[in-house]
Amino acid sequence: DFPAIESILDEVKSILKYHNNFASGEYYYLLARYYYNAKLAGDYNTDTDEKEKFIKLFNHNINKAIQCMRKARNLNSGQYLGKYYCFKALVLIKEDMGNPTEIKKSLDKTKQLIEKHAQPQSKLVRDYNMACAWYYTYIEHNFIKVQGHISEACRITFNISQTNIDIIDEIISIIKIYSEWGEYKIAIKWIYSSIKLCNSHKNVLVYLSKEIELLKKWLDISYKKQDFET
Repeated sequence: DFPAIESILDEVKSILKYHNNFASGEYYYLLARYYYNAKLAGDYNTDTDEKEKFIKLFNHNINKAIQCMRKARNLNSGQYLGKYYCFKALVLIKEDMGNPTEIKKSLDKTKQLIEKHAQPQSKLVRDYNMACAWYYTYIEHNFIKVQGHISEACRITFNISQTNIDIIDEIISIIKIYSEWGEYKIAIKWIYSSIKLCNSHKNVLVYLSKEIELLKKWLDISYKKQDFET
């Protein structure tokens, strides 16, 4: 119920007027995620004008989040700021919403903040490597760099993930990247690995749902592979 969610967010915004930059940064970041996940990346048929409106709302809110968190003086505000820059870069890359200079600047900012504030084995470092893998897929085509960033992201994912579902979600992104490159055999190997993880949790609904999603990807990639080879 998106209108209800938007009403709640408006109430939260009025409350945050009396709080600090850290809380405001998180509010605008969550709002940016909302506009991306619910309005841009979801299965919603939006016409060009409506999509343009949501792109502007995403950009406005992620930039506000960055602006607020840059002013914050909390102990971990640097990590949060890195998260915001990384998310901004990833969305601009995947949705073809930004120019290469802006995207590269966001990735460079993320890297600088990682070097100052983040642990090597952290979600932020993992997400940065995945964003770079997308960058070298769509913007500055370089398959060797893609493989390097995916390898590092995988290493961190297997070290920090609390559940197999977290691992599978990351692998699904990797499958999409290899599919974009036409590396269908590699993508299918990752699908098989993910299905094995699902099968280790039989009769658990969330894993059954993921297995169905993976089987659909396998069918889609198998058709693409067949067309590619004929």
